[in-house]
Amino acid sequence: MPKAYNTYHEPFIGGGALFFALGRPAALSDMNTRLIRTYQAIQTDVEAVIRILRTMPYDKEYYLRVRASNPETFHSSRPAWAPAGWNSGDGNTHC
Repeated sequence: MPKAYNTYHEPFIGGGALFFALGRPAALSDMNTRLIRTYQAIQTDVEAVIRILRTMPYDKEYYLRVRASNPETFHSSRPAWAPAGWNSGDGNTHC
């Protein structure tokens, strides 16, 4: 990392480890639109995201049901639901 810069630009945010470690202004991007929607939902209303995630069972059966479904149904009209479906079928898992 350079010692001096204005805004950090991250082309592939992924888990965001460097972004969170920097604690500075940043422009984040990623090819995974579900991941970006998740970050946007967290930025917009983290408490709503936490409430929604707490309602979800943490088990394999539930995970497989979510993975097999259409992820757009989770957040088309409710942005805070983005984390519920972002991992569906793209290799990202939480279980």
